[in-house]
Amino acid sequence: MEMLQWTGNIEKAKVIFLHCLPAFHDHHTELTRDIGALEVTDDVFEAPFSKVFDEAENRVHTIKALMVATLSEIRGQKSEVRKQKSEGKKKAGGRKKK
Repeated sequence: MEMLQWTGNIEKAKVIFLHCLPAFHDHHTELTRDIGALEVTDDVFEAPFSKVFDEAENRVHTIKALMVATLSEIRGQKSEVRKQKSEGKKKAGGRKKK
């Protein structure tokens, strides 16, 4: 936070902090207590200019959209195959009798 204050950009509201999460920002977990290092200080992570949770929420919606698009494409391909098979049967005069 000191570096951000030194730049003067906090007062000018020119700071946005983004992180894709998870982020080591405090020593409340066993892992951060063991390694001792933090990626970002807690005061920056929890600051009003931090948009980490907005970013994470956007990522969730993006992943859901990709899943729908992928599954729709697969389902569309199966439908196309079925359509082609039924057209082939119509041309051949239906099912062959044994």
